[in-house]
Amino acid sequence: MTRRTAFLLTIGPLCIIAAVVLEWYASPATLSLTRTGPGTVSVVMVSKLFGLLPATTTRYDGVQSAAIVASSNRRREVDSDRLVFYTAAEAIDRTRAQQLFRADFPEIKDFLADGSRQTLSLSSIARQRELRRFIAAQAAVAFLTMLGAGVLALGIREIRQRNRDVLIRGVDY
Repeated sequence: MTRRTAFLLTIGPLCIIAAVVLEWYASPATLSLTRTGPGTVSVVMVSKLFGLLPATTTRYDGVQSAAIVASSNRRREVDSDRLVFYTAAEAIDRTRAQQLFRADFPEIKDFLADGSRQTLSLSSIARQRELRRFIAAQAAVAFLTMLGAGVLALGIREIRQRNRDVLIRGVDY
């Protein structure tokens, strides 16, 4: 195998892996809050690959309140405050998808305070900033996937060509 072929067979899969990782982190989420009793809510978050295929579903029952909590990180970064849900037993801050809804905190807080509303459903890409981020990520995923597949196909073509030449000429170079 030549260096060029090895390079192609390495870079192609790396581009595809990078596309998969980018898609995972760029997946939008939906947040559904459903009143389950007086003062308690069930929270369900669903992350969807490509905005279509459910990838992860997280459910918290018995949520009583929510708050924005300042990050304990001493090197405070922009948007480092966290959306935290509280049950009687614990504070819940576990998923990346949960933090996509920091900007919706006022609406979440109002829903938790208003006992007359039964459900609230939010989408992370309902805001223009998140929608633009999602579209840019999808374009990058498509580019990386096509690039990776093309480079991988070139590497496989070189191997096939080399094997064909060996069979025809009987020479292994």
